[in-house]
Amino acid sequence: MIRSSSSSLASFLFFFFFILKVVVNVSAQKKNDFSETLRLLIDKTPPRSTCLPTDEFVRVSGDSFILNNKPFTFAGWNQWEVVEAASNAPPPYRWTPKLGIEHITNQLDVAVRTGLKVVRIWVHPITEGYALRPTKTTWNERALKGLDFFLSECEKREVKVVLVLADNWYATGGIKEYCEWSRTCRDQSEFFTDEEAQKYYKETINYLAYRTNSITKRQYRDDPTIMAWNLANEARAKGKSREDMRRWIEASCEYLKKKAPNHLVAVGYVL
Repeated sequence: MIRSSSSSLASFLFFFFFILKVVVNVSAQKKNDFSETLRLLIDKTPPRSTCLPTDEFVRVSGDSFILNNKPFTFAGWNQWEVVEAASNAPPPYRWTPKLGIEHITNQLDVAVRTGLKVVRIWVHPITEGYALRPTKTTWNERALKGLDFFLSECEKREVKVVLVLADNWYATGGIKEYCEWSRTCRDQSEFFTDEEAQKYYKETINYLAYRTNSITKRQYRDDPTIMAWNLANEARAKGKSREDMRRWIEASCEYLKKKAPNHLVAVGYVL
């Protein structure tokens, strides 16, 4: 009986450590796949581009967009999960077996082939654990490098980017989070008038505007790939007056234009 029990235990331990080794090796392989794929994609030159000038900022003249002193008319698309994909976050940010960085570059290539020239993305991941700013005093460098990667890939293809700074709906990376960090903001609608919540919001603007892209070595505020910033995605201010919203929009636009004077600023749709 003793020999039989010992033999069974030995078999179990062998099987357990064998499975553990396989899991560790698979995890390491996945990590290496991401790092190696990222390196290859950064070094790769895409076969097509939009033929837009990469060193020119999009500007406004009257009611028209201007690029390189010519009218700029474009079609584009909106994509919320770019930073998640670029930083290798888990599903549900994507619906493809490919690595997120491969998904991004493939999608950009398809967009260029079909004539799309501008993409609107959220700079704030909404996936828990992948927040751009996990707390009011910390930043997620992995997510930031994912954003760096996406901007560099857009520059290669001469695609312009609109960056959305906050969201109205999700707990991670949005207006609700800024309000929760504040000691005086009682509910989400007070974000627009709460002094402390606005302090944290402006810190995000400042941090991103002066970030140096780890790939292109250019500060975001000096990057012509960025066409514009959106203050927030679908902002709502229930119980607040139109004047409150007007003051918030004007103050936020003024602050952002001081930090990134060559970029356009848009509200991002407000009700």
